[in-house]
Amino acid sequence: MRNTLSLIALLLALQACNKDSYFTLTPTQDIVQFIPNNKTTKHYRSNTADTLAFTQSGIDTSYIRSSQDVGSTGSVGTLDYVEVQEHHATLRGVGNPYKVTYRVYSQYDSSFGSRSKDFLDITFFENNVVQGKLSFLYTDSLRCVSKRCAFEPTLKLQEKTFSNVYFLKRDSISRSSFYINTLKGLVGFRTTDNKIFELID
Repeated sequence: MRNTLSLIALLLALQACNKDSYFTLTPTQDIVQFIPNNKTTKHYRSNTADTLAFTQSGIDTSYIRSSQDVGSTGSVGTLDYVEVQEHHATLRGVGNPYKVTYRVYSQYDSSFGSRSKDFLDITFFENNVVQGKLSFLYTDSLRCVSKRCAFEPTLKLQEKTFSNVYFLKRDSISRSSFYINTLKGLVGFRTTDNKIFELID
């Protein structure tokens, strides 16, 4: 019996010694706020009087073990890995071929006081084909890093004017575009057949 208890104590001690050393990176609320949490159906009207509906099933949060080599992290010590909190959401068209996906995640970077930089990817799809993507980086402020990204403090799409709008500029290759802000999320989009939709409610 004594040998069994000693063996159990030894196994518990070994298990305590073998625990991984890690910490969790959590994206800042300044970038998470770009993911809308729509509880009701959203409606959009086009310049040709078509109306489309979109729904969102919520925001999914998961924890991913980063494959990034972190090694020694200064005052934090040596880590085995970094766990990264990610947020995902999809605004999906109801009976129409459009959807918008959101992904927020962090990456370890010892040069920042927060030890991380945060990323936001917003992707617009038509018939399950990517039509455009806006990518943002947050360290101490938000910066859009997509090549065709633009920002307007006020933007009128059709009848309505929206504030602080980020959007993807159209070019000769990509004819579609989409428009977002932190207050309403997706406020409008332009399809490949040149219809402009704006948020009704």
